[in-house]
Amino acid sequence: MPVKTVVRWFGDKVKKLVNSSAQKGVEDIAFEIRERARNNLQAGGHIDTKFLYNSIYVATPTTTSPLPPPGIYTSLKGHGQVRRALGEVPQVSKGAVVGAAADYAVFVEISDPFLWPAVEEMRGQPAENLMIGLLK
Repeated sequence: MPVKTVVRWFGDKVKKLVNSSAQKGVEDIAFEIRERARNNLQAGGHIDTKFLYNSIYVATPTTTSPLPPPGIYTSLKGHGQVRRALGEVPQVSKGAVVGAAADYAVFVEISDPFLWPAVEEMRGQPAENLMIGLLK
């Protein structure tokens, strides 16, 4: 007598769970990159007003890190009062973006990189490899 087999397909639930886990993993990596970039700024002696430090953000589909308000800041290195402004932060629909919103961040990055080395430090980390595999 044949055995009756019932197959229940949970593909949509599994896909949703995998995508959610992948997004969470990507966000965790992004926040780690942000912390490493901030550490690199400190190590490079680039803390003057802390504006650049505080402008390093993580943007995800649901949230963006708080940013410092633009305005006049006092130099911690004795350079008096300096005006600071923000560039634009991109909208993110999937994954995460790490960046520095201070309008002068690119000039610091070019002269003494802080963000790119933070990304490179994370290259090859087990969590990154897992997330890249899940997102393909």
